Amino acid sequence: MAEVTLERLLKIPLIQNLSLEQAQTLLPQVQEVFRSAGVTLFRQGDSPDYFYYVEDGRVAELAGDPKDTVSLPRHAGPGSYLGRYAVVTGRPYQ
Repeated sequence: MAEVTLERLLKIPLIQNLSLEQAQTLLPQVQEVFRSAGVTLFRQGDSPDYFYYVEDGRVAELAGDPKDTVSLPRHAGPGSYLGRYAVVTGRPYQ
């Protein structure tokens, strides 16, 4: 696992809008996680705990019943954010 450095953190577009001091304050709260294919990050209605930035790979976003084969999943790729509004507002993941 690569360390999340301030330099790396500042490459994330959402973080680039912060001051250097704000980014440094945020840095200890940032951790890199790797997930295997098929692992669920969160479910609609779950209480928010993290928001995710996709640096590499792809994440399938499924809404509603995952057994519904009629609707196709949306995919979030590098540069995408997942769950940020839930974390900021404290409302369940949508």
